[in-house]
Amino acid sequence: MWLSIAIRGLLAMGENRNRRVWFFCDELPTLHKLPDLVEILPEARKFGGCYVFGIQSYAQLEDIYGEKAAATLFDVMNTRAFSVPRAIRLQSSLPVRLVRKST
Repeated sequence: MWLSIAIRGLLAMGENRNRRVWFFCDELPTLHKLPDLVEILPEARKFGGCYVFGIQSYAQLEDIYGEKAAATLFDVMNTRAFSVPRAIRLQSSLPVRLVRKST
């Protein structure tokens, strides 16, 4: 709940693309489901919100947020670092997520 309150405080400050307010949260799934997280993360970027989230497994996000919301959260995290993804499903999707085809 504190993360949602902090991000909403950032939104109350008004838009500012030059401001940078960093939110660091290791073990994001331990916060349980934050109902508004999927909606406010993309919105907060134009207010200067930047995020570093740690998760043990993508499956944890799916268990808590559901398949579509977990995918949305994962997509909002534009820069990613991986350390030995063991989940077969994630391993097969990583090349698609890590490589962008230029046209």
